[in-house]
Amino acid sequence: MSQDVQPIEPGVSLNSCLLDQINQIASCTVLSELLDRLLELCCRTTKAEYGLCYLPDLTTNTIAVEATWGIEARERLLGIQFGFEEGLAGECFQAKQPFIFKSINQDIFMKVELNALYRLALLNVATVPLVVSGEVVCVVQCYNYHESDLANLQLTLNLLAPHVQKLSLLQASQDRAHRLEGLVGMLHAINSTYEQESILTTIIEGAKQLLNAEASSLFLVDESSGDLVLKISSSQEGVSPKNLRVPAGKGIIGYVVETGESVIVADAKKDQRHYNQADDVTHFVTRSILAVPLRTRSIQLGARRGATEERIIGGLEALNKRKGTFASDDASLLQMFADLAATVLQKAHLWNEANELYLDVIRAFSAAIDAKDPYTQGHMERVATNSAAIAEELGLDPETIHHLRVGALLHDVGKLNVGDAILKKAGPLTPDEYEVMKGHPLRGEEILRKVHQLQTETSAILQHHERLDGKGYPNGLNDGEISLVGRIVAVADAFDAMTSDRPYRKHLTNEEAFQRLLAECGISYDEECVHALFRAYKKKAITFQH
Repeated sequence: MSQDVQPIEPGVSLNSCLLDQINQIASCTVLSELLDRLLELCCRTTKAEYGLCYLPDLTTNTIAVEATWGIEARERLLGIQFGFEEGLAGECFQAKQPFIFKSINQDIFMKVELNALYRLALLNVATVPLVVSGEVVCVVQCYNYHESDLANLQLTLNLLAPHVQKLSLLQASQDRAHRLEGLVGMLHAINSTYEQESILTTIIEGAKQLLNAEASSLFLVDESSGDLVLKISSSQEGVSPKNLRVPAGKGIIGYVVETGESVIVADAKKDQRHYNQADDVTHFVTRSILAVPLRTRSIQLGARRGATEERIIGGLEALNKRKGTFASDDASLLQMFADLAATVLQKAHLWNEANELYLDVIRAFSAAIDAKDPYTQGHMERVATNSAAIAEELGLDPETIHHLRVGALLHDVGKLNVGDAILKKAGPLTPDEYEVMKGHPLRGEEILRKVHQLQTETSAILQHHERLDGKGYPNGLNDGEISLVGRIVAVADAFDAMTSDRPYRKHLTNEEAFQRLLAECGISYDEECVHALFRAYKKKAITFQH
């Protein structure tokens, strides 16, 4: 340190006017307001032209600008951080004593932290710590001060130091509470769905918000190759390349997934593990990184199936902290979020697997029914697709459409109990044969009655041959007794039957089929359902055999 450094000699007492101002500042309840007014008082009492106020962050070993005085670039300076070894404020923090330079030579000028000050005519600088119980809670700098007015600066700051400490602790507590509230809200959001893309989007946006980062990325392990596949990313530019793959063990994310360790990198350019190809693909410049593993917990599966094993399924990154640098608190928060998010992802994966198995079994069952009658091959799948298209045109909710689709896939399940001689008969059915055929909705309902998960679908099976005029079968229901599901499947079933070949007739054209459906609106078929099918047809949202 230069020989020009001199200690501040505090005055014996403060005048009443200055004491009044100190008391007014001490009554502030918001930290930013207190620091602004504190710095203003310091600059006015020392007649300084420019001033800066810094707060330390022990989690990152940095000191950040929290208030300015007399400097035009205020908004650009606030929040800028420096290491304790990088400038005058950091040296003052470590030494816990003031440094006064009556003149600024080249050596001292190089210690000026902010480029915005380089254009100013700096003559001298007083850098003073606010100390409470041996700990520095704040550092104040006054540039171009009047030496004769320095006497009471340290005493003034000593009186205000406890108030700075109190509000700093309060704000830190409030910040932690706010982040935890955000964490709880995001966990609630990802727990409210089993749709993987929705979960991934919530995780990636949540990571960015929780860490106040410019971007975030989520990688999942490709089980076949071990590569890490970018599933989703979020950044200011909105870049989200779905095809980015990082080879196993490569990059900081590869290291995290391989070791299970969280990693904080303050300068990505200086870390040899950084996978530069990712920046090339995304056109995003990575400066700092916080990466944590996505580790699933053991999940009890029930039904004597045991439990899943804990494992790492990928990694989560936060990139370029907007204010300051990533710290251990950030890593703990992100790891907590990642652990819970990974388990939700695993549960969603298990649920989707079970649901796919369920639908595959339904489709296989449907195909077995179709296989009994060569003239109706693909009929069940087409009726299911067209029933869902009608439902979407009517604005039904996704859950109802799901059950409707399954019910439509099984609407003819009762034909399993109809003999081949009737199903495959080349000519018209006799009255007795027709009575047997008319019983297939009841037989279908009997087959599925014991399957608890399919009770919602029975309307499609029982009612797809009912008519609004009460002349349908098997129960002769009239208009007010037929469910919307039954009406929808009846229209989709009739349209596919009309446009398919039968042993006793050729198929109708689509236009002829719609004319026949329209002619029977209000008699056999629900008018809204017929028009909904026609709208879907115009949008090419339905399937047909010819």
